[in-house]
Amino acid sequence: MAWFAFDVDDYDADTMHLTVCQDGIYMRLLRHYYKTRMPLPDNDVALAAISRIDMDQWTANKVVILRFFRSRRGKLVHKRCNAELDREDALCQKRSKHAQNAALKRWSISKTKMLRASSEHAQAMLNDATKPDQTSKKNATPLPESSIDKPNAITGPVRKKSGNGLAPLRGSVAGNGKFSDQQARDEYAVAACVPFLPGRDDGERWTIAMAAEDPRDPNHVAACLAMRLAAKKAHVGWISPERRKPAHEH
Repeated sequence: MAWFAFDVDDYDADTMHLTVCQDGIYMRLLRHYYKTRMPLPDNDVALAAISRIDMDQWTANKVVILRFFRSRRGKLVHKRCNAELDREDALCQKRSKHAQNAALKRWSISKTKMLRASSEHAQAMLNDATKPDQTSKKNATPLPESSIDKPNAITGPVRKKSGNGLAPLRGSVAGNGKFSDQQARDEYAVAACVPFLPGRDDGERWTIAMAAEDPRDPNHVAACLAMRLAAKKAHVGWISPERRKPAHEH
């Protein structure tokens, strides 16, 4: 832990009898206790090393210093340190829960609505992939039967290279007006990735997804990495916000 609560009045009241040397030793031991979040070893050599003093200095002062600790199973336990660590752990859990709720509230969407949106997008993509594109039907160049693979459930027929080059395919997602919208594709990709993200529940997985979509989030970089891995498992093309083209460029 990089910082800890320090009550100056309580500390002064407990250490008024210490010399300057003893006060410094005691404070170094406390800092080590908070930093490692573990009781100190009940060993003179280790305690001297933590205090950064030689054995003669430690031997001369250890009787006074050790009165602040209780020996238990080879460890030195400090009651106030344990209480502060427990209090900080409770606050961290509370902040984490508050952050998750704030993320869901900020995006104005509940867990149920998110799951429904995922299902609706998936169904819409499937419907559009299997529906012929009337706008390109007249202009489409017929392809030999051998140049087209079997239809894919999401993207429709797969286009192969032929001697005459590549011709637009009918029924593809890209040719559909609704899913040619970049925002709609991005929303579908996010919803499809969520089930493959790490987390104990949907709330934690959506928190990661929202962090990946928000470049200002402090966990944005790590969240993007998780989203790329999830996109591979979900077989969707998720693109980080920094790499997306502005709307006017589409």
